[in-house]
Amino acid sequence: MCVLKPDLATERAQIIDWLSPLNFFLRQADIARTRQPGTGAWLLEDVCFQEWKSGSGKTLWCRGIPGAGKTVLVSMVVDHLDTDSETKNIRVACIYLNHKEAEEQTPEKLLSGLWRQLIFGKDVSPLARKLYQRHQEKRTTPSPSEIFEMLQPVIRDYSTVYIIVDAIDEYLEAQR
Repeated sequence: MCVLKPDLATERAQIIDWLSPLNFFLRQADIARTRQPGTGAWLLEDVCFQEWKSGSGKTLWCRGIPGAGKTVLVSMVVDHLDTDSETKNIRVACIYLNHKEAEEQTPEKLLSGLWRQLIFGKDVSPLARKLYQRHQEKRTTPSPSEIFEMLQPVIRDYSTVYIIVDAIDEYLEAQR
């Protein structure tokens, strides 16, 4: 009996979907569609944002009451950084947390969601293929340390990686 291997694009898609069931690209696109032109321009011009973007600050916190528009601002920042990074060795990854999806948004799935964004347009690594082969048939999932091990070399491939997290206050406190 002869078993044909799926083509590389199909295999890549299978590995990505298995390792990373959370697709924040879709959430980002949904939020961006609702944004009005010019929204948040003030934030991009703010000194604190400019310092953070240049690497002077490692963390930028944006606080506000529920419904103030922080998620829309996050979406705008992600698009801005993504556009700004097209010609540079920079990558942007985002996480949109939601208290209604807390059970689905496990640390493993969130880290895998970051990985999914960082390998966009690139081949999956041999390590990702190995994890897929090791776990897929058994229907098990990789451990946090296996995912972290897979994520680290991808991050090192870039001169700068921006990780944007929205609604961290909606994440289970024990897992923060």
